[in-house]
Amino acid sequence: MYKYYLTQRGIAPGCQPNDFTSWEETPNGELTSGKRCYGIINYRRELSPEEISMHELIPHSDETRLRENKPFKGWDKFAENTGKGTYDDYAKPGDIVDEETFDYFLGILPPAMMKRGYLQVGEPYRMAKAEDGTYKETWMTFVKEGEKYFYLGHCFIGERKHRG
Repeated sequence: MYKYYLTQRGIAPGCQPNDFTSWEETPNGELTSGKRCYGIINYRRELSPEEISMHELIPHSDETRLRENKPFKGWDKFAENTGKGTYDDYAKPGDIVDEETFDYFLGILPPAMMKRGYLQVGEPYRMAKAEDGTYKETWMTFVKEGEKYFYLGHCFIGERKHRG
């Protein structure tokens, strides 16, 4: 199954290739890439680059998935239901979090980096390979943009890009 995000409008005649198998509405959802999403459409085949471009679709991937709202209070319930207790099991890079989550991670250790609306939690999370071939420490990273808080994942110090 191949999934694509509708970035300009919902399902309508001529607005997507016709041989889709199913679709779901996501009224004004937001993708982690920052674009709007008006639905997810599923195909049994991979669409051509021309079809994707002509219909202004975005292929589904971890980098462009729909942002989910992950409130702090939901973390405990998630752990109870799944047996998975780490924050990375619960939230994925790009997810919307609440101020309580931001404050929790701010309070567990002195921050590795703290700027206005930017927090990197106080101990390295893991090592990741940088573009120059060296390995660097990554840090759990959160930002506040406007009135929303986001989990960015594991980023190099001072950066906003998730490094896996």
